[in-house]
Amino acid sequence: MGSYNEKAFENYNEKALEKCSGCTRTFNADALVRHQKMCLKGKESESPSKLPPMKPKALMCYICGREYGTKSLEIHLKTCKKKFETE
Repeated sequence: MGSYNEKAFENYNEKALEKCSGCTRTFNADALVRHQKMCLKGKESESPSKLPPMKPKALMCYICGREYGTKSLEIHLKTCKKKFETE
């Protein structure tokens, strides 16, 4: 009797329910709509395309805390140090 119930349940899952594209769990149509709004796996696949572009890494001036590129920082440090010493 147990195998009949298992096969009936599998058949119901495969034919009557719909799979979530994110986590592959099965739901009836109304529940699937609600689930997909909250499904974390589905959002993981969407999230990389919605992230803002990252700015390139920069070096920080130890005196004023502003960020500069590698060559610009060398030039900036000379003037920033003089300005700091005069103030």
